[in-house]
Amino acid sequence: MTPAEAARLLDLPPDATPEQLEARFLDLRRKLEDRIAKAPTPGLQAKYRASLADITTAFEQLTLAADGGSLPVLERVTPASPVERVVPNALSGNATSASAPRPAQPAAKAKSNREFLIVALIAVLVIGAGGWWIVKTRSENAERARVAEVAKADVERLAAEQKQREADEKARAESEFARLRSAQAELKIRWD
Repeated sequence: MTPAEAARLLDLPPDATPEQLEARFLDLRRKLEDRIAKAPTPGLQAKYRASLADITTAFEQLTLAADGGSLPVLERVTPASPVERVVPNALSGNATSASAPRPAQPAAKAKSNREFLIVALIAVLVIGAGGWWIVKTRSENAERARVAEVAKADVERLAAEQKQREADEKARAESEFARLRSAQAELKIRWD
């Protein structure tokens, strides 16, 4: 959608100010939202939603075109020709003007490459540090799990040993008790 089509869709003159553009858009949006809310059929609601999307797109197009005037100018430099400068116009298209040739800027490119390398180096360092931290955390968690398993096995082993000692003590006590009873029975028989 061109800026002229967008202005026509919003029923604005091509030289409308940003304030007029915003006021017209808000007015149309409010009306369409009311119509969507009050529409008796889903088909009519869909039609109003499509119209709302169209005016939103037109508003964004005109807003971007108006903001385009504050963006840096696009320049094309060739050794034999002057610099062509394309300056966007908010609603009526583009205008082209020529000016004197300008020398290329290799220092800016070198600076850009250096900045890119610095950013890339920082990114690699951050990713490397993050990977190291993840590996370290996982190994620490694995070590904790291993220590917990060893401790659990030790507790189970100690509990089993304790049960075995108690069983051995009980068997020894029963054996001693049986021996004492048999000795008592022999003494009773001798006594009689």
